[in-house]
Amino acid sequence: AKVDTDGDGLSDVDEIKKHDTSPLLADSDGDGLNDNVELLTGTNPLSAASANYAAAVQSIFVTPPTVVLTFSGVDTEVSTQLTVTGKLVDGTSLDLTNKGRGTTYSSSNLSVVSFGSQDGKVFGGQAGNAVVTIKNGNHTIPLAIKVESFNPGVQSAISIPGYANN
Repeated sequence: AKVDTDGDGLSDVDEIKKHDTSPLLADSDGDGLNDNVELLTGTNPLSAASANYAAAVQSIFVTPPTVVLTFSGVDTEVSTQLTVTGKLVDGTSLDLTNKGRGTTYSSSNLSVVSFGSQDGKVFGGQAGNAVVTIKNGNHTIPLAIKVESFNPGVQSAISIPGYANN
């Protein structure tokens, strides 16, 4: 069996003699794609600038898979963080939430669901439904998000002897 110290799918001998990559670093150039994925997609495992996430990603999924945001008079700002993960050509996974990895986000109704400066973070603006479309390369996920409004109210009262409100 060939030794693969860094677990990138390339033998240590091949990394040293054929590819000039590091047998100790799965991702020699630090771009998020392991050396084997870069070779499989025709990019340079020694140049982060050559990373081609669109070619490397076979499918994407988002968590959480369903989103309901509820705001009230007490909690007027509601948000949740989405995480986008890609399954790569070699079967490994990579976090693609960051827009720098080619992921884009759009909302069918920005009054209901909008975005902040943190990639993947969605905010509820007003009650309603919206679809957030997440894209990376040729892969698209429509994520239905429901924003609800809840107004807390007095449900009952109890008399407590000696309490000022009695």
